[in-house]
Amino acid sequence: MSIAYSFFPWVRQGAAAAIRDADPLTQPLPTEVAFPLALQLNTGDRVVVDLRLHGPADVVGIDRRQVIRTEPPNRTNNFLPNYFPAIEFDHPGFPWLFTPAKAEAQQGRLRPWLCLVVVRKQAGVTLRAGDPLPVLDIRTPAIARDELPDLSESWMWAHAQAMQDGSSLEDALDGPRGLSRLLCPCKLKPHAAYYACLVPTFEAGRRAGLNLSLTDANKTSLRPAWVSGENAPVEIQLPVYYHWEFSTGQAGDFEFLARQLTPRELPPGAGARTLQVGNAGIAHYEDFGAVNFAGVFRPAQFNSPLLPPLNTLPNVQRDWVQQLQETLEHNDDSADLDADSNADPIVGPPIYGHFQQSLLSLPGQSSWLRDLNLDARNRIAAGLGVLFVQAHQEDLMHSAWQQLGEVQQAQQQARQSELDQAVGEALYAKHFLPAVDRETLLYQMTAPAHSGVTVEVGETPQTVTGWAQQQQLPEAGTLATFRKLSRPQGPVSRRMQSTLAGNSPGNSTKPLLKQPLAIQAAETGPTDPKALANTLKPLASVVGELANRVSVWQQQATDNQAADRAAAAFSRLRPHLEKFLGDEVAPKPAPKPFNKGLQNQLVAALDPKKTGFFKLNQRSVRPLNATDASAEAPMAHPVFPQPMYEGIREFMPELLFPGADRIQDNTITLMETNPQFIESFMVGLNHEMARELIWRDYPTDQRGTYFRSFWSQGQPDLEELHTWQVRDRLGSNLSDGHTEGQLVLVIRGELLRRFPNTVFYAVRATSPSSFATDEEKYPLHRGQLTDDAIFVLFDLTEKQVRGEDGSHGWFFMIQQQPTEPRFGLEVEDWDKVALRGNYLAVSETGEDEIATLTAHTDATWGFNGAHMADITFQTPFRIAIHGKRFL
Repeated sequence: MSIAYSFFPWVRQGAAAAIRDADPLTQPLPTEVAFPLALQLNTGDRVVVDLRLHGPADVVGIDRRQVIRTEPPNRTNNFLPNYFPAIEFDHPGFPWLFTPAKAEAQQGRLRPWLCLVVVRKQAGVTLRAGDPLPVLDIRTPAIARDELPDLSESWMWAHAQAMQDGSSLEDALDGPRGLSRLLCPCKLKPHAAYYACLVPTFEAGRRAGLNLSLTDANKTSLRPAWVSGENAPVEIQLPVYYHWEFSTGQAGDFEFLARQLTPRELPPGAGARTLQVGNAGIAHYEDFGAVNFAGVFRPAQFNSPLLPPLNTLPNVQRDWVQQLQETLEHNDDSADLDADSNADPIVGPPIYGHFQQSLLSLPGQSSWLRDLNLDARNRIAAGLGVLFVQAHQEDLMHSAWQQLGEVQQAQQQARQSELDQAVGEALYAKHFLPAVDRETLLYQMTAPAHSGVTVEVGETPQTVTGWAQQQQLPEAGTLATFRKLSRPQGPVSRRMQSTLAGNSPGNSTKPLLKQPLAIQAAETGPTDPKALANTLKPLASVVGELANRVSVWQQQATDNQAADRAAAAFSRLRPHLEKFLGDEVAPKPAPKPFNKGLQNQLVAALDPKKTGFFKLNQRSVRPLNATDASAEAPMAHPVFPQPMYEGIREFMPELLFPGADRIQDNTITLMETNPQFIESFMVGLNHEMARELIWRDYPTDQRGTYFRSFWSQGQPDLEELHTWQVRDRLGSNLSDGHTEGQLVLVIRGELLRRFPNTVFYAVRATSPSSFATDEEKYPLHRGQLTDDAIFVLFDLTEKQVRGEDGSHGWFFMIQQQPTEPRFGLEVEDWDKVALRGNYLAVSETGEDEIATLTAHTDATWGFNGAHMADITFQTPFRIAIHGKRFL
């Protein structure tokens, strides 16, 4: 559904909507408006009183929360001089709230009670504190008539706005998309500083804001706060309801600046640093040579493979790596030392990641542990993570201790869940597995779980309860009361068997019922009432036998209370059984048996190895990994959700993208992320945090993954380290599943300095020169690369952007923020309009110029505020660049 802006010349709500007198525009207004208000209670007398509305003279301040946006924002230093400054209010009728008149009928013109003025900072212009409001003071040598707009045209620069999406106009205005706006049609000078002030438009409001008494003339009518032309004041003081400051930059709108962005190749050497590997404290090999070292971002075509296998390295490099490996493998606290020897223990570089993998040495085959620990480039990235933890150890431990209560609770829950699972497995093996061979017993035993267990019956999965209902099985055999009464090893059966043992020895081991009623009825499969009656005859005798046993037990039992309770329970149950046995049943298809397949599915669904892990996952503060039941999950541990790329910016910002400061201004280019660097840095963070926790006596097994978020707060970018497969290569363990880098759009230019909220996204190309907006990709993350450059991360690879996956590739879109409308004139159009001082004079602009200015719209020049808003509205601009141009 499309959404469009709608502009309105005025909005009145509440009692003010009943004002009858139209605004004469050029004449004074009454100071106040009163309505006769009639009140009558029941049959009493009718009382008429005057309801007086507040006017401009009653206002000595506004609620600053009404201001929702200023254009430009406060302290902006590069605002486009061809745009209009503006201020927006939350209330759609705010500019006309205290105007004591209604809009004139033909063109909808209504003067606002306040307006926006923009005054250049210069000698004679001051903004000072006052009582009750700040005061804008314009004195010589500043010229007041040039710095203030013509109030006879103030109605042209106020309007209301709604974003309609099919809802009613009232809902659009009253909802969050409805607002009002004041424009200031001032021609700004490039590279100049300005005050933007919200001031009253009526003299009564000006005097009230300055705490001055009203003159006789202002007590009877509302006159403008100032006049323009020859009678304009030389000096003036104005109360200010709201103000901010800004400066302008060079002329040029969004389109102009966006077109200045040029896809360029990066300067030589940008994106990589030369790393000299020679003396790392292990051995000195001056001839080792240099390797290219990339940071978090690297050029999209940067080729930096992992260090090749040892058998392919030059001799000098091979010796260096071998000696590094030997040093790592002997760097162990358990190394054998002669008790009488004074030799120092070996303390060397760490094996990053060995805590989480529970390893003391490097694996012999290719793995991410070898990639990380034997490649100097990756060790540098991991060491950067170590430095971050060491620098912030106090803050990190403070957070860890705050999380200790939750961690200990999670650990206790984990231990309890392990006990629950062990007990459950024992009960499962003792009772459930043997019951598979006794299907009727299994059916009755598992009855409470039938509604929550899904089984495959034919092509349609359904619960066991649903299957039983579909087979029209009687529910009596699975009722809780009957199960308690008739279960073979239940207390009733045992006591009755013990009581009757002397009279009927055969009953001493004979259960009351061999099978639940529901299954007995199902197995016979009755097809007509007569067959059902014959089937139920044995069951009827069972009920009679049960009644006799209860009676005998009451007479002979030593525990009278238990016997009485059993007799009372049976008396309540007996009518239901007799009704069940006496009802005639309509013919029905024979039910399907509770076959072996259903039994196996039911038993498998109740396996504690599944239900126990599910329970553990639900209760843990940090869910444990349940993908492999044989793998022991680490203890619960503290979690730090901060985006850790900011840590790199803090310690060594040049490692985000080496040579970023050499990117030319107004450049747009594509880079890609470096998965090896990111994983190495994150492993270093987690490795050092594990050491810090054990040093501080924190309860931990050092196998936790404490840092998982690299780009965004709380969004995991890294799989947990204990789940990494040893044979995986470094760079293949990120949560996005990519083994190659994701593309990053980098922009440096004046566009971002003036329009920091510029929108970036990607659309799929339908041909080398066209695209469709039905498939779009929005950024995964957006951040600051340097002080004047940003990066935008996309879930795209170089092959996809080029179109090497069988498509036409992708376009990257650069779009002006559509939810922040701007108003003004094109740079060349300012030469076509008439000016009165520094302000646009609508009534003095020539017809030929007006035709040019309104050629893009059906609005009429100078008709009302809504038409002027439509004419001066700057349509959001968008530019598309195919990704191939960057590559």
